[in-house]
Amino acid sequence: MEELLRSIIKEVVKDAVMEVLEEVGFKKPEEVLSVADLCKWLGCSKAWVSTNINKLNIPHYDMGGIKFNRSDILKWIEENKSDAELERPAMQKINIKVASKKLRIS
Repeated sequence: MEELLRSIIKEVVKDAVMEVLEEVGFKKPEEVLSVADLCKWLGCSKAWVSTNINKLNIPHYDMGGIKFNRSDILKWIEENKSDAELERPAMQKINIKVASKKLRIS
């Protein structure tokens, strides 16, 4: 019972403190991702990130290694989504042609 009461009080105090901080303009710190975190989140390899970080202008900074802000990555994805959608049909046509050539050779 005592532990439950402590956890409830802790949560209420935490919420109240965050409300006061937000009123004075405090913002929560952004979630910082390492290369490994980014790869896990996006489902890509470290090699893909290192190959494309500059080529695709992936927003990052160097602070004891390459770091990413989750909000910057979400914004970058949103801004580049239309480019990826435009390229996808062209890639699908190439894959279909390659697949059909393979079928003729077999």
